[in-house]
Amino acid sequence: MNVQGIIEAALFAAGDGIESAKLAEIAGVTPEQLSGIIAEMESEYGSGMRGVKIIRVGTKYQMSTRDEYGIFVSKIVTPKIFKPLSAAAVEVLAIIAYKQPVTRQFIEKIRGVECKFSIIKLLERDLIEESGRVDAPGRPVLYSVTECFLRTFGLASLDELPPLSQFQTEALSAEEGEMENDDIMVNS
Repeated sequence: MNVQGIIEAALFAAGDGIESAKLAEIAGVTPEQLSGIIAEMESEYGSGMRGVKIIRVGTKYQMSTRDEYGIFVSKIVTPKIFKPLSAAAVEVLAIIAYKQPVTRQFIEKIRGVECKFSIIKLLERDLIEESGRVDAPGRPVLYSVTECFLRTFGLASLDELPPLSQFQTEALSAEEGEMENDDIMVNS
């Protein structure tokens, strides 16, 4: 039996993705062999002649429509349309993505303001999830990002996030620039 065909059929039928270990088991190959086979398939699908591609989301693989064909698929599948996230929600999401698992109190300490509404919105959109509780008074909820977060931002794993130090350097440079501008304004 054609192993690539088995993998392709399983990914197509699953829709949301299959854990790599389970996919290897279904195809009758080792996880190492699966990685090589998937790499071959990705290059075939990446040629631009196909309407779909194979993507990795966390520890799962799934089939996805190629971006350039999305407009045609949207004619038969009604996409979920969300309002853009507020700046506050984006900040909360970034804190969770970089520091997970975190409590609401931790997020509020970093931001200096309440974030309950942003957390509710992120939970509704399945971008974050409750991932446990802290063994402390009140048993606060821990939040982590979801596979939907990875899929939404086109990430295979959180390792693909830009390094946090990049933003800290940019923020420091911006603050220094503002300070220089302030000095100019004061001296004028």
